[in-house]
Amino acid sequence: MLTAGLVAAAHAPQHVHAHLATSPSVSTLATPTRASLAAKPNIVEVLADDMRVDDLAYAPHLRRLVAAQGITMQNAFSSYPLCCPARASFYSGLLPHNHHVYSTKPPYGYRSFDDRQTLATSLKGAGYHTGFLGKYLNGYGRDAALAPQLRWRAKHPGAPARRAPRVQSQYYVPNGWDDWKGAISDVFCKPACGGLYNYFHYAYSDNGRPTASRKGAYSSDVIGRQSVTMAKRFHRNRARTGQPFLMSVNYVAPHYGRGQGSLHTKNPDGSTTTLQTPAAPKRVYRLPAIKNIHKGAGITVGGLGETDVSDKPGQFARLRPLNAGQRAIETEDTRRRAAAVYAMDRNIGRLVRQLKASGEWDRTVFVFWSDNGYFQGEHNRMTGKIHVYEPSLRVPILITGPGMRGGSHTGLFGGQDRFDPMDVVDLTHTLVDLAGARVPHTPDGKSMVAVLRGRDAGWTEAVPYEAVGNNPGGSSAGDGDRVLGVPVDKRESDTVAAGVDPRDSVGVRTSRYVYVRYRDSEIEIYDLWNDPKQWSNLAKNAGWMRANAGVVSALQAAVAELRYCAGTSCHPRLPASLSAPAATNASKTAAYWRTIAREYGWSRILRS
Repeated sequence: MLTAGLVAAAHAPQHVHAHLATSPSVSTLATPTRASLAAKPNIVEVLADDMRVDDLAYAPHLRRLVAAQGITMQNAFSSYPLCCPARASFYSGLLPHNHHVYSTKPPYGYRSFDDRQTLATSLKGAGYHTGFLGKYLNGYGRDAALAPQLRWRAKHPGAPARRAPRVQSQYYVPNGWDDWKGAISDVFCKPACGGLYNYFHYAYSDNGRPTASRKGAYSSDVIGRQSVTMAKRFHRNRARTGQPFLMSVNYVAPHYGRGQGSLHTKNPDGSTTTLQTPAAPKRVYRLPAIKNIHKGAGITVGGLGETDVSDKPGQFARLRPLNAGQRAIETEDTRRRAAAVYAMDRNIGRLVRQLKASGEWDRTVFVFWSDNGYFQGEHNRMTGKIHVYEPSLRVPILITGPGMRGGSHTGLFGGQDRFDPMDVVDLTHTLVDLAGARVPHTPDGKSMVAVLRGRDAGWTEAVPYEAVGNNPGGSSAGDGDRVLGVPVDKRESDTVAAGVDPRDSVGVRTSRYVYVRYRDSEIEIYDLWNDPKQWSNLAKNAGWMRANAGVVSALQAAVAELRYCAGTSCHPRLPASLSAPAATNASKTAAYWRTIAREYGWSRILRS
């Protein structure tokens, strides 16, 4: 594993500089004229933390104001379903093995993110006025920023890295942002009271000045008010200068809070199960939609769930079915998460109403998404993400804007549905394309503007998956000896920093299959068309493996192509055995959601 002192040496010089050398973002855009700016849409992007797809049941404003007036991406995924890597992917447009933010913890997190070139710098270069609110990357506010060190090293080649300046990030505004109010981690009164995960004592950097909100003020309300104020100010600026704007609004909800209360239950064997939960204002818990939750979101309608996980690899096979006490606190956790989503959604509604009142809505692309999903009982997992199971891997993505508000209105929420897969890096490239900007790096994602404004093309490319800390055998990752059975010194790619690849699982998602290979050579394969709940690991079925050797080989080849991909190599076309035409993919996806709705009681979403 890399040490903190090696992080700066292990990042941009080997990979990002090489990536930029072939990137169209390096060339300078012509200075935008007022006439060219007038044609550009505003971009308003709103991000939730740890929000599941079915949590949209508790977001009536998002369903009515965004989804019903736009597009729901029915196959949206986070390639590394963990907040820090997913957010770094969104802002850079790079997959985790190319931006190297592999975890939330040291030596990774914000301290390992090179944010000299991001979505913000791209849009600012295209004439946009830019603003950021809420959560950035874990460690922002606590750790030193990497970008100033890299800039110094570029100016002082050969100088010892230890001489590079260390800028504490709570005083640092990342490049490209005109107005910055980024939440700061683990501060606790030095110098601003509060912190990122304290829902009622929130702290943020106000353009480089650590600031605390009033104690007792709910963080989603603070971010919501800031978003309305920013929208008003940016509207006035556009009226005066013609500049379109980018707003990135990042809520903490429904991530669990710290010091907000936990749930506990005694188990029959004498052990204790503890769940950390998010928080919401008391008034929200009194709403019928919250009070009437009587089951954990990831518990099947029958109440027992997956009783036999022996086909899962390693320690995953040893998870026991949830007992009555665990199911009870899972129900309460679902209520608390739902309340946090509802309170966030109310503030998103306020922002949309402000955009409409100012006349900006008609020229605004508005997107809502989540950095990853979350377990709430599936596969006997009460909490967590990271793993390559649908509750973790799938995320909600709702998009509306010019050219996306018409159509059939036959989608899940009354708008339009799209069934082509969309990954986080695809979202980045799509927004840059809509803004008429240059990509910050040679993109690992693809633009989906044609799909959004036209129709599905079919599932013809695999969605990549990668993660750290996910080895079912329990062995440590990233020791630099062998990763996924591949000797480090025999790799043909230079995209792994300093010859160390900490990933302990890589895989792919196709329309029908999910395939993952772990560091200890364990494999999981699921046929989502016939097993939407992922209860049957086909890798443990010798007969199926023999009969479908061609499919397995094709899945392995897809992983091999994507494992160290960069740029256009991240889009190899799937063979016919793994592809799905648009009509087939749409019907199979609809069938998938019907099964999940029936098995887990998600019919409340379908009735919304």
